[in-house]
Amino acid sequence: MTAPGAEGPPHAVLLDLDGTLVDSVRGDFLACSALFSEHGRALPADRWAVEVCGRPAGYPDLLAELPGPVEGHLARLRELWEVHMNPGNVVLLPGAPELLDRLTRAGMPLALVSASDRPWVETWLAEYGLAGHFTAVVPGDEVARRKPAPDLHLEAARRLGVAPARCLAVEDSVTGVAAARAAGARVAAVPTALTRHLDYGAAHHVLGGLAEVAPLAGLPAAQDPPTAPGATRHTAAGPWDPPPGRRARNGSGPGVTAARRGRGPGRGGPVTSARARPSPPRGPAPRRPPPRGRTCGPFPFPFPGPATGRSRAR
Repeated sequence: MTAPGAEGPPHAVLLDLDGTLVDSVRGDFLACSALFSEHGRALPADRWAVEVCGRPAGYPDLLAELPGPVEGHLARLRELWEVHMNPGNVVLLPGAPELLDRLTRAGMPLALVSASDRPWVETWLAEYGLAGHFTAVVPGDEVARRKPAPDLHLEAARRLGVAPARCLAVEDSVTGVAAARAAGARVAAVPTALTRHLDYGAAHHVLGGLAEVAPLAGLPAAQDPPTAPGATRHTAAGPWDPPPGRRARNGSGPGVTAARRGRGPGRGGPVTSARARPSPPRGPAPRRPPPRGRTCGPFPFPFPGPATGRSRAR
């Protein structure tokens, strides 16, 4: 099961934000659960994951189950996002800084591909010092269709100057996997604890953590990769998989060649690496106010009807 034309390591890596690099999905689930609790209802995690995880158009559908007008519930959800979508809950996921730093040092062109709006994306890139890793940032409000349509991944590949089939897409949601597959990219899924029970059969690789992405990008496997407890994984055999019993050499791939020639990944300048931020401490973090200037949620209300429909996106 291989992406068309995919031979050898990828020429670029396309990474999702919410649920892949930062754990905003938990804050969203907490906000939705709190709203249901206010109406005396429980919100099962699997119901939330299927209906709205990576699917902005799903919020009205989910909230229609509650008594009263949906518009009022959406407004209340935005207020609850303010409570739960803060740096105490929206933390870096294990292995995110290390993976980005390794890929950047290897000269691999990177693009952030998120169906969230640009203000939300830029808020968390700035909060955790990640912006310098990316040659391109493609948010959902800059394309005609969000995921599962392929628009975001196709635009990211275009901005990087890399064919989609030569890109490795890293996604946490089933919706993101579908979008990347539709674009023709090879897909590595890294499910979260809230979505691990879903069907990720469309992904080329299902991984237990971000550290397992490195070998797919032609880098040596990290020692003692941080893997979520209880995580399961499968990998479909393909030309990007390192040979059995052999690790890919560090410093291989087209991006590294460009770096050795003094060219940055797709920008014609020197390769620079943003300062890696340390992983967040274990245990519950103290609640802090939202970063200055951030939006109170990743998506706008109301959602575009015809363009989004019932599509799932992140």
